[in-house]
Amino acid sequence: GSAGNKEDIPMSISQSVLVRPLPNKLDEFISRLAKSKTLYEQNGSRVSFYRTVAGPAPNAVLIVSTVDDWDQWSKAASAIENNADFAAIQREHAADPAAEVLATGILKEFELPS
Repeated sequence: GSAGNKEDIPMSISQSVLVRPLPNKLDEFISRLAKSKTLYEQNGSRVSFYRTVAGPAPNAVLIVSTVDDWDQWSKAASAIENNADFAAIQREHAADPAAEVLATGILKEFELPS
Protein backbone atom coordinates (compact mmCIF):
# COMPACT_ATOMS: atom_id res chain seq x y z
CA GLY A 1 0.00 0.00 0.00
CA SER A 2 0.89 3.66 -0.06
CA ALA A 3 2.81 5.34 2.76
CA GLY A 4 -0.36 6.79 4.29
CA ASN A 5 -2.34 3.55 4.19
CA LYS A 6 -3.65 2.47 7.62
CA GLU A 7 -2.86 -1.17 6.70
CA ASP A 8 0.84 -0.26 6.90
CA ILE A 9 0.54 0.66 10.59
CA PRO A 10 1.50 -2.35 12.72
CA MET A 11 -1.29 -3.52 14.99
CA SER A 12 -0.50 -5.71 17.97
CA ILE A 13 -1.40 -9.39 18.14
CA SER A 14 -2.35 -11.02 21.45
CA GLN A 15 -2.88 -14.60 22.48
CA SER A 16 -5.27 -15.07 25.39
CA VAL A 17 -5.94 -18.02 27.67
CA LEU A 18 -8.63 -18.02 30.35
CA VAL A 19 -7.86 -20.58 33.05
CA ARG A 20 -9.21 -21.52 36.46
CA PRO A 21 -6.74 -22.82 39.05
CA LEU A 22 -7.73 -26.24 40.37
CA PRO A 23 -8.44 -26.76 44.10
CA ASN A 24 -5.28 -27.09 46.22
CA LYS A 25 -3.09 -26.32 43.17
CA LEU A 26 -2.59 -22.55 43.52
CA ASP A 27 1.13 -22.76 44.35
CA GLU A 28 1.86 -24.99 41.34
CA PHE A 29 -0.31 -22.76 39.16
CA ILE A 30 1.56 -19.59 40.16
CA SER A 31 4.94 -21.30 39.75
CA ARG A 32 4.10 -22.48 36.21
CA LEU A 33 2.72 -19.05 35.31
CA ALA A 34 5.96 -17.41 36.43
CA LYS A 35 8.09 -19.84 34.40
CA SER A 36 5.89 -19.42 31.31
CA LYS A 37 5.93 -15.61 31.63
CA THR A 38 9.73 -15.60 31.67
CA LEU A 39 9.91 -17.81 28.56
CA TYR A 40 7.40 -15.68 26.63
CA GLU A 41 9.17 -12.45 27.61
CA GLN A 42 12.53 -13.89 26.49
CA ASN A 43 10.92 -14.26 23.05
CA GLY A 44 9.70 -10.66 22.82
CA SER A 45 6.18 -10.95 24.22
CA ARG A 46 4.61 -8.66 26.80
CA VAL A 47 2.66 -10.78 29.30
CA SER A 48 -0.22 -9.57 31.48
CA PHE A 49 -2.43 -11.36 33.99
CA TYR A 50 -5.99 -10.44 34.97
CA ARG A 51 -8.17 -12.04 37.63
CA THR A 52 -11.89 -12.12 36.89
CA VAL A 53 -13.96 -10.55 39.64
CA ALA A 54 -17.31 -10.64 37.81
CA GLY A 55 -18.80 -12.31 34.75
CA PRO A 56 -19.37 -15.87 33.59
CA ALA A 57 -16.04 -17.25 34.91
CA PRO A 58 -15.40 -15.80 38.39
CA ASN A 59 -12.04 -16.43 40.05
CA ALA A 60 -10.41 -17.30 36.74
CA VAL A 61 -7.17 -15.87 35.38
CA LEU A 62 -6.85 -14.30 31.94
CA ILE A 63 -3.31 -14.56 30.57
CA VAL A 64 -2.55 -12.22 27.67
CA SER A 65 0.69 -12.41 25.69
CA THR A 66 1.16 -9.54 23.19
CA VAL A 67 3.62 -8.83 20.38
CA ASP A 68 3.82 -5.94 17.90
CA ASP A 69 2.79 -7.69 14.65
CA TRP A 70 2.20 -11.02 12.90
CA ASP A 71 5.89 -11.40 12.01
CA GLN A 72 6.91 -11.15 15.67
CA TRP A 73 4.02 -13.44 16.66
CA SER A 74 5.25 -16.10 14.24
CA LYS A 75 8.85 -15.83 15.50
CA ALA A 76 7.78 -15.96 19.17
CA ALA A 77 5.43 -18.92 18.57
CA SER A 78 8.16 -20.86 16.78
CA ALA A 79 10.69 -20.12 19.53
CA ILE A 80 8.26 -21.26 22.25
CA GLU A 81 7.31 -24.44 20.34
CA ASN A 82 10.98 -25.40 20.10
CA ASN A 83 11.84 -24.51 23.71
CA ALA A 84 12.75 -27.47 25.95
CA ASP A 85 11.81 -25.58 29.15
CA PHE A 86 8.36 -24.78 27.78
CA ALA A 87 7.91 -28.42 26.68
CA ALA A 88 8.77 -29.49 30.24
CA ILE A 89 6.09 -27.16 31.65
CA GLN A 90 3.56 -28.63 29.20
CA ARG A 91 4.48 -32.20 30.20
CA GLU A 92 4.21 -31.26 33.88
CA HIS A 93 0.75 -29.78 33.25
CA ALA A 94 -0.37 -32.86 31.27
CA ALA A 95 0.77 -35.21 34.04
CA ASP A 96 -0.50 -33.06 36.93
CA PRO A 97 -2.80 -30.19 35.88
CA ALA A 98 -2.83 -27.10 38.08
CA ALA A 99 -5.61 -25.34 36.16
CA GLU A 100 -8.41 -25.99 33.70
CA VAL A 101 -8.45 -24.08 30.42
CA LEU A 102 -11.80 -22.34 29.93
CA ALA A 103 -11.12 -20.48 26.66
CA THR A 104 -8.33 -19.49 24.29
CA GLY A 105 -8.13 -16.88 21.58
CA ILE A 106 -5.96 -14.84 19.27
CA LEU A 107 -6.72 -11.13 19.10
CA LYS A 108 -5.69 -8.49 16.56
CA GLU A 109 -5.75 -4.84 17.52
CA PHE A 110 -7.65 -2.53 15.16
CA GLU A 111 -8.49 1.13 14.92
CA LEU A 112 -11.81 2.66 13.97
CA PRO A 113 -11.79 4.51 10.66
CA SER A 114 -11.30 8.26 11.04
